[in-house]
Order: sequence, then structure tokens, then C-alpha cells
Amino acid sequence: MKHECNVARDLMPLCIDGVASEESKRYVEEHIAECTKCAESYGEMQLALPQANAEKEKAAMEQTAQQMRRRRQNRKRLLIALTALLTALAVIAGMWGYDYATNRSIIPVALDAYDVYLCRTREDGRIFVNLDMKDKTLVYGVAGWRRTTPDGEWDWMLTPNTTLIAEHREVPTKGLWTDAYNLWYWQDGAIYEGDPATTAPLERFILVCGDEERVIYQRGDEIPFCSEEMEAYYKALDEVNDFSNSSANRRSFDFEERANTLWDQVEQIRKAVPEWQ
Repeated sequence: MKHECNVARDLMPLCIDGVASEESKRYVEEHIAECTKCAESYGEMQLALPQANAEKEKAAMEQTAQQMRRRRQNRKRLLIALTALLTALAVIAGMWGYDYATNRSIIPVALDAYDVYLCRTREDGRIFVNLDMKDKTLVYGVAGWRRTTPDGEWDWMLTPNTTLIAEHREVPTKGLWTDAYNLWYWQDGAIYEGDPATTAPLERFILVCGDEERVIYQRGDEIPFCSEEMEAYYKALDEVNDFSNSSANRRSFDFEERANTLWDQVEQIRKAVPEWQ
């Protein structure tokens, strides 16, 4: 009898849940009709199991809801991260694009957008290159290079550059000097790069924009003197550079103050250069 009770009680939850076979149902019904204890257990199970199942279902539903909330939160975090990443990429792309448009997209300035003239000092015959820009915002930089001709002569090529977005550059009102004046000198009616005893004279000075060229100096042309103010300006500029490049001066406690004073003097002289007014 004990074995039959155990079998019946094992089958009771299946019967209550409605998943037991017809044979199992008949076995339980016949058994509880004869066994009072199992009948009582079956009645208790009928009351307890639905509640337990409901709690299990509720717990399962709550677990599913938590999983869905976690998924939503993960999707939200992922969306925020992607948005932040895309925003950062957009900012980086914008910064790179602006930097490219203002600093890296080097475009030669058209030849009709500026005028160039050469002049020389009275003291040592140094050559100054002046660019009169009709649109001051066009200037980005000035590129210069040597070109050797098939005859062994050499020309100096010069091209001002601009960018896709031309930012304003601090340049003289009507002029821009290049660092080439430190190397070029006028002697015996010609321009030399350095010592005439060891260098050949410049044959031509040519402005370049793409495939277009314009000769502004041919060997034998006269180079006019610059104004005394321009000569004084470059002399003062040399003094500032000499002062600033001295390691002894740079170690002095009042270096910046003295350098700023010299630069202020240079700026005042620059404002008086008639060629740049």
C-alpha cells in the first residue's frame, strides 16, 4: 500500500497541472477513493499548487521584465556611446577639415592678384622682395625655389600661396618680405646668392602660378634703392634677431622685456615704410 501511495502522490501534481495521461489520472482517482490520507494530500495539493505555480509564473515574468529592462538600458547606453563617438568623430572631422581648409590646402595665388617688386639697400646691396597683395586675406605663405636652366644658368621661382579658406595674416599693409633677402646681394649689376666669387648670378626672377609664369627681373635690369625707412626697418629687424638668437641674452632675467621693447621699435619703424602704406 505504501508503494501505491508514493506512486499516487508523485502523479498528483501532474494531474493538477493537467499534463498527466488518462491512465495516470484513473490511477490517482481510484487510489484516493480508497486511501483517505492520499485524498487529503491531493486536496491540499489542489489548493497549494496553483498558488505556487502562480508565484513561479510571477517570478518568471518579473525575471523576463528585468531582462527586458536590462536590454533597454544596454541599448540606451550603446546608443549614448555611439552618439558620443559619432559626435567626437564629427568634431574631429570638422577640426581636421577646417585645419585642411585653412592650413593644408595650398593653392597658388593667381598672378593678377598681386604685384612684386625688388629693391636694394644702399649700405650693403641686399635685395628685398616685396609683394603688394591686392587682397590681403589671400596670403598664406610664400614658396621660393631655384630652377637651373639647360644652359647652366639659374632662375629664382616665387609663388605666394593661399588656402581654401583664406584666414587673415598679419602682413604689412602693402608688402610681404621673404627670408630670401638674407642671401641675395646686388653686385656688378646682377643679383647673387651669396659670395659672387663662388656663386653664379641670378638670370631671372619669375613669378609662378600653376603653368603660368611672369618674369619680373632679367639679368641686366636695374634694381632701385629701397626707401631709407625700409632699410632702417630691416636693420632693426636684424638687431632683434641677433639679440633673440644670443644664448647669453636669452639667459638674462629681463630678456623678454628687452626683446619686446626691440619688437615695439621695429613695429613703429615698419609703420613709417612708405612702400607699405
